[in-house]
Amino acid sequence: MKKYTYRRVKKAGKIHARDWKWDLWPFMKSPKDPQPKMDQKIPTEYEKELKEAGGTEIQKLSSRWESLDHKLKPRYAQLQAKIRNLKALFRVKNDEVCASKNKHDEALRKLNKLPSPDLSKFWMNFWLVIIGVAEIPLNGLVFQLFGEGKLLTYLMAGMLCVGIPLVAHWIGQTLHQDSNTKIDWLILSAISIMLFALLFVVGLVRAKYLATLLTQVPIGINIHPSTATIIFFILNFSFFVIACIVSYSGSHPQHTIYNTRLNRVRDCFSILGKLNHKVNTISHDLSEAQEELAKERFEREKKWKWYHSKANEFKDLVRFYIASYRKANMEERISAAVPECFNNSPSESFIPFSLQELDWDFESGSHENKEEI
Repeated sequence: MKKYTYRRVKKAGKIHARDWKWDLWPFMKSPKDPQPKMDQKIPTEYEKELKEAGGTEIQKLSSRWESLDHKLKPRYAQLQAKIRNLKALFRVKNDEVCASKNKHDEALRKLNKLPSPDLSKFWMNFWLVIIGVAEIPLNGLVFQLFGEGKLLTYLMAGMLCVGIPLVAHWIGQTLHQDSNTKIDWLILSAISIMLFALLFVVGLVRAKYLATLLTQVPIGINIHPSTATIIFFILNFSFFVIACIVSYSGSHPQHTIYNTRLNRVRDCFSILGKLNHKVNTISHDLSEAQEELAKERFEREKKWKWYHSKANEFKDLVRFYIASYRKANMEERISAAVPECFNNSPSESFIPFSLQELDWDFESGSHENKEEI
């Protein structure tokens, strides 16, 4: 409405109200009917012109807003869809967490019905490793008598250092079981006899080694090789017995059932941890999406309010111009009588729906998100 100003509108009202006009030639006044006429009921042409000019400006604003909103809506709709999907996924995963927690609690309840071993698994394994390491100096140099290189010598000694604790662990665990059969006792006895024989053979080899060592290099040790055999046999057997006791203390009387329930608890706990991590990740993504949606909403509302306020400014300006036109028209009239069309409220410029109220219903489910943000 650049060509319409307050001054021009008032001037137009005065000119239309006069009962004369200037003729171009000769330059003098000539009579004319004042506008609008007293019995005129429809708005004047000038008022219509003002209204159309205002409507044109408002329509331009509406077109600019719709063009801008065409870019804003898809982003907002995408965030709405993302939030709905995350909420649905969160509900599914949260239900899975509840179900997994119930399974974990049930598995833990069953495990707690069984008494715990006297020695924890960590300390049992720790002492078995210590015993195996302690076997190394006892058996390391003995196998050199076989004439093999150092690698094979220490490999053979290492197998013995590992084998004795493992066999002791199996024997200790088997002895602690409540449901051993005759076959179990038979196997246990056979393995024990074989182990004793192995320890005895190792003792003989060690005695032979000491006899050779004393012959080649006198070391000031006054001990018979057979006595040394007994001593080293007792040492190896003592380590074996200690390993059996450690394994016995760290084993459960119902080993299979206890381990099954313990593994079940660990599996449930692992699954529960993974599900909790997924739920936390989804919750974090959902919070970020909602925050981003709130920002998009704020920016969209901010931009719409600017266009909305500008449209109302044009609407109010048209109303003000029409009122100014009528006032100037009445002041210029000789008669104080008011034309019938001036008794009616001036028609207002129409504001399109897009600038009357901000539309949030362009996608299903928008009301729900609107209320929750």
